[in-house]
Amino acid sequence: MEETTKQYIDLFEQNKGLIDKYAPLILNGRRDAALTMLKGTGLPSSKEEAFAHTDVQAFFAPDYGLNLRRLEIPVNPYEVFRCDVPNLSTFLYFMVNDAFYTKEQPSVKLPEGVYAGSLKQFAELMPQIAEKYYDRQASQKADGAVALNTMFTQDGFVLYVPKNVKVDKPIQLVNVLGSEIDFLVNRRILVILEQHAEAKLLLCDHAMNPVNFLANQ
Repeated sequence: MEETTKQYIDLFEQNKGLIDKYAPLILNGRRDAALTMLKGTGLPSSKEEAFAHTDVQAFFAPDYGLNLRRLEIPVNPYEVFRCDVPNLSTFLYFMVNDAFYTKEQPSVKLPEGVYAGSLKQFAELMPQIAEKYYDRQASQKADGAVALNTMFTQDGFVLYVPKNVKVDKPIQLVNVLGSEIDFLVNRRILVILEQHAEAKLLLCDHAMNPVNFLANQ
């Protein structure tokens, strides 16, 4: 096993209780299978056709910080981010590193039944739907980076649009990266459009600090 993969396996096994403590049961229930996959496949290497020109292991090799204790990042993304796309009208949401920002919520009214927000909260509010869809697509890939994401993810963003519902206005999710040290962010984006549902989702990324960030999403 290459050293880069081993450092994350060791980190996970030493901190699994802490990771689980700050995440919902549905996310925690997928971690052991992901660990087994990572042990079997390792992180992707340039020997694999899909990664022939990308040194994934080099990206993951540094000793990054992770926010496993869910410490609050002292930043208001509504103050630090300004979208420079002219005449863009959206429902605006933020993630700060790997946590959905909940201190200030947009004053918007989504169509009935539509959910846009925290993955952790979604798993608590709609557990049956979360159980049905969480990790369904990601787990189909025998990819060590995906497995690592599943092992460490504690929050993320969910867009859920029920059957026959159309969201006319685009939903914009801005991922704000903020840290004083080199930082690894593991976050999950889950989009669920049921039959004949429609929505537009715009993803943006904004780094606040001149450090190295790795977003495994």
